[in-house]
Amino acid sequence: MTISVRTADKVTVLDISGEVDLYHSPELLAKLTELIKQNHMSLLLNFQAVTYIDSSGLASLIGAFQQLRPHGGQLRLTQLSKPVQSVFTVARLDKVFTIHPTEAEALQALGAK
Repeated sequence: MTISVRTADKVTVLDISGEVDLYHSPELLAKLTELIKQNHMSLLLNFQAVTYIDSSGLASLIGAFQQLRPHGGQLRLTQLSKPVQSVFTVARLDKVFTIHPTEAEALQALGAK
């Protein structure tokens, strides 16, 4: 798994690629926690290149979501592949996370210009 971070206006975008699994999910949570501690309150995770996510990956996302919530922060997801989307659906996390089909739509919803 690789994570690259960039900024689009006031939104911090994480481009994630590879597998978000038991071996890699701690790295994702650590990066998200670091960004939240640096006061990045609008996070967008671009999953376009994510090929697989397991329950530990989902747990990392939930952990970041819970860190942001008391501060009014937002965590959004975009460009999930069908297999990754189905994991969110089966776990019913598509009801918890806001998932946008395109990055442009997600950025617009988060107030980026």
